[in-house]
Amino acid sequence: FSAVADLSNVTNLTLANAVGKIQFPLNQSIDAGGEDYDGYIEIGNGFVSVNSSALDVTFNTTVNITLQNIVCPATIYTTPGVFSSRESVIDAGVVCTAATDPSCTNILCSANTATFTASHFTGFATIGTANLTIWDETESDGSLYSGLVKKTGDVVKFFANYSNTT
Repeated sequence: FSAVADLSNVTNLTLANAVGKIQFPLNQSIDAGGEDYDGYIEIGNGFVSVNSSALDVTFNTTVNITLQNIVCPATIYTTPGVFSSRESVIDAGVVCTAATDPSCTNILCSANTATFTASHFTGFATIGTANLTIWDETESDGSLYSGLVKKTGDVVKFFANYSNTT
């Protein structure tokens, strides 16, 4: 912000780190004077949380959010409040759609990066919607073929379960 002449009228604002970013529309004016973005914004692994009540009202507007290093396809969750982890947002949240408040639109997930437009701030997090679990008949999981003992040269059967939560 040292290069900005008027902190009460910052445009083209992007706040980012290695795992995500918050990008405001180009013409959106944000009053950044005296704000503690480091203290009130958390961009972490697979989540963003903003204490918007502690920031100027101009900050709580429509933004584009990018979360990197995630599993695609992904579902976006949202919940009001301030959070310090992806899991806490997901545990308390609901799936964010165009019909929720805040709304999530323009959701894209590709190459381990999710992007979406949020209508205002709260907590947002991603979780992969696909899961592949593989096991064999020697594992003790209570299934029909579990816990068998096999020796060198024996045939071992493998099993797989693919789940897609969408």
